[in-house]
Amino acid sequence: MDSGSIYPLLIHDYPGYTIFKKDLYNAVYQFRLQNNLGDSDASQMLQMLLEKKYSDPLWIVKPRLEPSSRKLNHLLWMSPQQRALYESFHDVVFLDTTSNTNRFRMMICVVVVIDNHFKSRIVASAIIEDETSL
Repeated sequence: MDSGSIYPLLIHDYPGYTIFKKDLYNAVYQFRLQNNLGDSDASQMLQMLLEKKYSDPLWIVKPRLEPSSRKLNHLLWMSPQQRALYESFHDVVFLDTTSNTNRFRMMICVVVVIDNHFKSRIVASAIIEDETSL
């Protein structure tokens, strides 16, 4: 939340107190500085994938961030080669997930197709926080 949305809540909850907007803004700013993880694993991965998409528009990169905290909730990606595989072999598709096996308690989802040599081929990958909210 930003200071603009916090201010009315504080005025409502603490009517007898004087709350200065500038002080609130500074407090929120300091809190974000102290609690910002900087280049976390997720932000580095997202940045790398977006750079790939920028250099080759055939990449598919679909991040979903939580609106208030900007926390990464979902991330799907497909390379141009994976897209071509999917277009050729989309008859049999498997979806496999791991459940909360990493330190972020997020699921890794892999989309797999079977090619004409009966080999499994990964055509998309995703990191999802909650499979019920896709």
